[in-house]
Amino acid sequence: GARLVVANWCGFDVSVIDTASGIELGRVDVGRHPRGIAITPDSRFAFVAVMGAARIDMIELATLRVVDSLPAAVAGTTPRHLVLSPDGTTLYVSNNTANTVRKIDLATNTLAGVVATGTQTRTMALSDDGTALYVVNYVDGTVSKVRTADMAVLQSVYSGHHPVGITYDPPTRQVWVANYSGTLKVFTDA
Repeated sequence: GARLVVANWCGFDVSVIDTASGIELGRVDVGRHPRGIAITPDSRFAFVAVMGAARIDMIELATLRVVDSLPAAVAGTTPRHLVLSPDGTTLYVSNNTANTVRKIDLATNTLAGVVATGTQTRTMALSDDGTALYVVNYVDGTVSKVRTADMAVLQSVYSGHHPVGITYDPPTRQVWVANYSGTLKVFTDA
């Protein structure tokens, strides 16, 4: 909670802000259209989806520099949103125009699986135990549940016109989906 990491879509960089003072500590150039961010459990690194460059950059937060990049072969085209597994060993990425979700093994930086969930995959949420990934499909108006072990789609349900945001609430096992139409749908995953 000491730092806030912000993707600056039009600035082609990432801001790192001290949360206590509100002061920007610096910016890291990453290229065209940074989007999703995932922070490692130890808060040492931030993964940033660089949507316009088809790669994922790894920023060391202590030095504010890019220390590694996952190329398009691993990141996929138009990487949009990122989610880390609870143990920090697996990174999930939604590929907006490819209509897929990718599973990346961070021990080897290799692709561990790909699944098509619907048209224009956007935001994702992970269950607290890491066994299920919930993905909104913007054009289809659906949310898909993906089993993370084998990246199989278990279920897709209508969630409203142009779903864009999603979150998972562990105590209630509810999935909340926000739609551009101004509606909110809540699903219980038994």
